[in-house]
Amino acid sequence: MGGTALLGRSASGFKNATARRCYFAAYEELLAWSPPAADVHDVPTKFGVVRVYRHGPINGVPVVLIHGFFLTSAMWANQVAGLTSDFTIYLVDMPGQPGASVQARAMFTPADCAQCIDDVLARLGLEDVHLVGHSYGGWVATHTAARFPHRLATLTLVDPASTLAWPSARFWAAFTIANAHPRSATAQRTAAWMTGSPEPGSYVDKLARLFLAGFAAFAPPIRTPAPLIVSRRVLRAIHVPVQVLLAGNTVHDPTKALQRILAVVPGWQHQLWPCASHALPAEVADEVNASIRKFVNDHRAV
Repeated sequence: MGGTALLGRSASGFKNATARRCYFAAYEELLAWSPPAADVHDVPTKFGVVRVYRHGPINGVPVVLIHGFFLTSAMWANQVAGLTSDFTIYLVDMPGQPGASVQARAMFTPADCAQCIDDVLARLGLEDVHLVGHSYGGWVATHTAARFPHRLATLTLVDPASTLAWPSARFWAAFTIANAHPRSATAQRTAAWMTGSPEPGSYVDKLARLFLAGFAAFAPPIRTPAPLIVSRRVLRAIHVPVQVLLAGNTVHDPTKALQRILAVVPGWQHQLWPCASHALPAEVADEVNASIRKFVNDHRAV
């Protein structure tokens, strides 16, 4: 995987070496649900070394995916399996989160997070990128599109948290429990709620367990900015085509998200799956993949 040397560095963010080993056992088990990466990059940026997995040919249409909070690149197994035949897929582990990236410098602002992504795209030599972000990754992708649009072709936001609507009180309660008592039965129930009560042993169940394992193994992410709601000014600063894929049974109010789209950025495309959970890209993977595929093909460079 190319990351062993990185994991021993003190800046990696894990609480201790044992916690790091336990976490990476779960992380690599879940990564194995994806087809093997064609290449693994450890990309130097202003903020540390960012792990990127490439799936597909090096010169294909680039689709770059940014994971949700504490979910890592392992959350995209269904997208890798479903989209690599059409595009070149790049999965980014965000620094300041559990995963194989190593943060060396604090990211204090949303602009820092956006700069980090732009650094990655520049180092990889990517242009006309179709940027996809889930939840927290959607928040990062939104700020990236607003501040560094020159490398982007489109933006797809998959149930983005703190972007169009503020997460619910129930989510913040669940987050607090996961952070304070990640091994508790209550934390497991809250993670199951966020991911649509998946079948035990299923991919989504293992993803929920990886989410909790991050809280058990990783120090609080105090060197990254709090994902505050994205302002109207930032939303309106995005000039690439945007689509938003929303879940109905999720961590924020999708009705408010749709209302904000119509009021602030009415040109954005949007779809809603009323019964889906926040684990939308895994729960209705074929439909999400079809939406990404069509949007990319409709706006790909000729």
